[in-house]
Amino acid sequence: MINEPQNAIYDTHEPQLPKVKTGPNPVLLKLKQAQAYAKKPKFITIGILVLTIFVVILALTMVSKNQTQNQTPTPSFAPSAGNPTPKPQSELQKKVEEYKNKVDNMQNFRTKLSYPIVDLDITFEK
Repeated sequence: MINEPQNAIYDTHEPQLPKVKTGPNPVLLKLKQAQAYAKKPKFITIGILVLTIFVVILALTMVSKNQTQNQTPTPSFAPSAGNPTPKPQSELQKKVEEYKNKVDNMQNFRTKLSYPIVDLDITFEK
């Protein structure tokens, strides 16, 4: 046998690579920055506002779904238009003549009215 040190048989130690120091992980840096930003009151207010709007929309959607499921169909019927009875021609002529007489009488209406009296002498006292 070859003379080898006793410890060499049991030494399964692999050579170590030199340690290279790197900066902190960029993902961790981003998380720390996001955490610092999330503590600002402006961000908290906007987050609460968005969350509230989302909850309100969700609630309204659920309520509208429940109403459509619980509604009973209402019978729909269209009102039928009745046949209007035609008026006799003589009655229509009579109404037209009455209307013409009213219009003719209104032309003299303005002449019967007196003119408004307006006092234009306005003074302001101190």
